[in-house]
Amino acid sequence: MKCRPLLWFLCLLMIGLVLSCRSTDPIAKTPEEIAFAREAVLVMMEETLVAASGNISRPGGWTGTTADLVPSQAAVIVQRAQSVPGIPRLLSRYLGQMNEAVVRSVELLPEYLQKTVFPSLAIPDPFSLIEGEDDAVTRYFASIVYPTVETWLESRLRGEEGKFALESWRELLRTYHTYNRSQFLMRGTESMFDGVEVNIDPIRSVVVTVLRLLLEDMRTQEALVRTMAPAYDNPLITLYVRP
Repeated sequence: MKCRPLLWFLCLLMIGLVLSCRSTDPIAKTPEEIAFAREAVLVMMEETLVAASGNISRPGGWTGTTADLVPSQAAVIVQRAQSVPGIPRLLSRYLGQMNEAVVRSVELLPEYLQKTVFPSLAIPDPFSLIEGEDDAVTRYFASIVYPTVETWLESRLRGEEGKFALESWRELLRTYHTYNRSQFLMRGTESMFDGVEVNIDPIRSVVVTVLRLLLEDMRTQEALVRTMAPAYDNPLITLYVRP
């Protein structure tokens, strides 16, 4: 009999805990709230993408170096550039033309995504992104949209935009190979050249470099927008205000 008060106390405690848990259950979102939140995610993507692409494409915004635009497999050409007649000039021409192609392409990226990708983009749980980490929307963009952006940018650089850059790259390789082989045939192991051809396409390396830079900048921009959200007049952005 002496145990009954203790049992009653434990029962009441358990009931209290259950009621407490129920009272903190999240309230289900209405379809209208979910649709509004989806628009908020799209607006964040667009804002950060426009800012990040603008930082690359604006005059003086970004200029890729040999480390950015020459694949690592072709680093030997850069290392031996001063020893091969014509290579410094051809390398400089390639870098200038590829930078122009990147800038022109990235400048058009926001419009392409806004018209063809964002309108039908699936965002099943927008509130998890809005209430998530400071780069939650950018990470979602990277996981869902990145493959489309990668394919689009590569197609542009292989097409009309990057035509002259690729021609310069092929001429660069031909010049290096001709000199490399001739020096190796004449001097053999006494030469700094090895006679080995470097047949590598630069586009994949360029695309990866540019998109990595774009995503890093989008992540920075998202954190900034979230911090400044209380100062915005746009209700889609103020949705990001932390409680």
